[in-house]
Amino acid sequence: LLAKWLNPWPGVVINPSVAMGEPVLSGTGVTTFVVRNAYNANRKNADLVASLYGLSVQQVEFAVGFEKEIRPAA
Repeated sequence: LLAKWLNPWPGVVINPSVAMGEPVLSGTGVTTFVVRNAYNANRKNADLVASLYGLSVQQVEFAVGFEKEIRPAA
């Protein structure tokens, strides 16, 4: 159970010492919440968001998928 909590989604980790325990993309300090908001604000352009945050398109997709699962109405 603890392992699932720390890695609840592909490419996403939850670590109390990173971003105050908010879900972040693995190997970054970028929260999934910030990525999803940027994605929605930029007409769902994953390439642009990836470029803005120094991420891969796959990382953007992981963040958006995770956020849709845990906060579907956001």
